Amino acid sequence: MPGLPKRKEKFGLNSNGKLAAVILAAGEGKRMKSSIPKVLHELRGKPLLSYVIEAAYFLHADPIVVIASPRTSEIRRLASELKTVVAVQPEPRGTGDAVRWAQPHVESFHGDILILCGDAPLITGSLLLSLVRLHRTTNAEATILTAELEDATGYGRIVRNQTGNVIRIVEQADASESETAIREVNTGAYCFTPAALFETLGELKTDNAQGEFYLTDVIESLVRRQAVVQAFSMGMPRAPLGINTPQDLEETARALDLESGERQ
Repeated sequence: MPGLPKRKEKFGLNSNGKLAAVILAAGEGKRMKSSIPKVLHELRGKPLLSYVIEAAYFLHADPIVVIASPRTSEIRRLASELKTVVAVQPEPRGTGDAVRWAQPHVESFHGDILILCGDAPLITGSLLLSLVRLHRTTNAEATILTAELEDATGYGRIVRNQTGNVIRIVEQADASESETAIREVNTGAYCFTPAALFETLGELKTDNAQGEFYLTDVIESLVRRQAVVQAFSMGMPRAPLGINTPQDLEETARALDLESGERQ
């Protein structure tokens, strides 16, 4: 297992600089058509989850909490090896429910909290640094990392009002025809203040197409409270934001190879 990278020494940011990270890794990944948990599939000889932990580690996130399923002991073992805290989501009840299981580890944390997806190796430490900078310099209570996609099928859409402010995130299954046409999408990475996150998690309901607790609904709840919600766009990515299929994995590997070639 490759060692963890050197940490970023200075942010040059406001606030106390402290960060915690919650990484969602409890999904089964059925579309991978493999008995291997999705976040343990390897990219360039390294599990997908390792990329995400390294990105959080790069920004001095402490603690780093990995949300795992009770059926995936391998994920819990890897997370422990990489010096992270493991919390177990007993049943797959959605991303909002998953974050609740991290609450005992970060609820009293004095800093900001990153929420990340364990299957998103393109979300690098440098991207997260830009996300956190915007979050802190604007005194936001929630900041979303977004992307622009030519084909946004399957992704939550970023809905903005007439003045360009984010007002909510709508999942594909719940989107109207006009919302489905939106090409700015949620990457699944966020920065929250602890109060904004945990005070609104309790308001989540399952009245949606999936019958799950959506973390994305936290954004609309914060907007209703007139909280400051920001979005930082990473532009158009070269490969899928999250790995859901073997084809996604191959496409991401090609994108990383191309990026390495351009740097040489």
